[in-house]
Amino acid sequence: MTSASAAAAVPDPPPGPRLPRLLQTVLILGRPVSYLEECRRRYGPVFQVRIIGRPPIVYVTSAELAAQVYATDQHAAVRGAVREFFAPVVGASSLICLDGEHWTRHRKRLNPLLRPRVVAAFRADIAAIAAAEIDRWPLGQPFALRPRMEAILLDVSLRAIFGVQDEVRRAALRSLLSRLIAASTAMMATPPSAHRLIVRSRLAQRLTVLPTSRAIALRRQVDEFLAGEIAARRESPGSHGRDVLSQLLCDDAGAVLTDQEILDELMALLGAGHHTTATALAWAFEQLVRHPEAMARLREDIARGSDRYLDAVVWETLRVRPVVPTATRRLTRPLALGRYAVPAGWLVTPAIPLLHGDPAIWPRSRMFQPERFLGEGMTGPAVPEWMPFGGGLRMCIGAHLATLEIKVVLREALTRVNLASASQVTECSLNRYSMLVPSRRAQVIATELLV
Repeated sequence: MTSASAAAAVPDPPPGPRLPRLLQTVLILGRPVSYLEECRRRYGPVFQVRIIGRPPIVYVTSAELAAQVYATDQHAAVRGAVREFFAPVVGASSLICLDGEHWTRHRKRLNPLLRPRVVAAFRADIAAIAAAEIDRWPLGQPFALRPRMEAILLDVSLRAIFGVQDEVRRAALRSLLSRLIAASTAMMATPPSAHRLIVRSRLAQRLTVLPTSRAIALRRQVDEFLAGEIAARRESPGSHGRDVLSQLLCDDAGAVLTDQEILDELMALLGAGHHTTATALAWAFEQLVRHPEAMARLREDIARGSDRYLDAVVWETLRVRPVVPTATRRLTRPLALGRYAVPAGWLVTPAIPLLHGDPAIWPRSRMFQPERFLGEGMTGPAVPEWMPFGGGLRMCIGAHLATLEIKVVLREALTRVNLASASQVTECSLNRYSMLVPSRRAQVIATELLV
């Protein structure tokens, strides 16, 4: 074979729009789902998008291709390196930012602490925290759901993740974490180049008017606070509880983490689950108030002491309104996807909203129909096209805790208050800080107390 024919035999990269990067960035931020759907119609199940500040991103839109992407976890891609932007808040030695052997060691240590039977022990705490917050909801006036959900989940984290027992210290940590969460949210709007400059410059970090600098300073304060908590618990081994921090301080042969690694993992669990689970809850309520027949059926099922329809509501919410639209990997070697070749250094990801909205898999895919998960013998989503928590080796480690939180908060709310939508305008998904959030903030009205 001649060199010319050999070169001709090399597959091309996937096709994609020829629009300027700035315009593609605006489109992927402003109307992410419809833009990806348009790309799929034009280019097929594999296509590339180019946005400012990142390598080309290749999206895949079938379960078979998604499985190929997830399989790269074993040998051909990194995921932690894609998330270096989060390191000032969650720490460079957290699961979110690690790859390779270090990631494997941390995952093995954390996995047993977040299994279903373990997180189930937090059910009563979650219910009590949710009930107290719901009882403060105003009657007869619109309010946004996400901030209310975030308040509940922060208190859950204080008990389930950090386990701070003293009320004064818990209030102090709550204040610190609230400020850190706000700073990290603002940090996400910082251009990547400016963010990297601030992270590398001690001088820039003194300018706490900058969100990234403020987040770094607050993270240091949180570390100092938790270092004291760790020291106190090491001095009193009998004080260990069932929270994640206490369990990480227990000896576990071959998987002991340093104090800094523990601090980073605690912040990663908070950072990865706080906004995402709060957003999923906001979407769940938003869907239920727009589908009163589903809400009535859910109330009836809850009154009977059943979780079956509640499970279906959670699974359908996560299908029709996925919070995280991508599960991105950066290739360390070329990858063949269908008839295309993706070069090393490019990003690849399933387009999760498109997989969840495939009408060939999900009839009437745009409709909210929890009944689709109530088939004979069905105990969970049974198709590979359902992936709200990602997939592969890097599937979200907090999926069981997040699902439990959603179920318990829904149950508490629907047994305590009647809710109605504050607007007749249908919510659409906006891309905010790598999440798909409700465009109108999922506002509801509490019309009547039930207890």
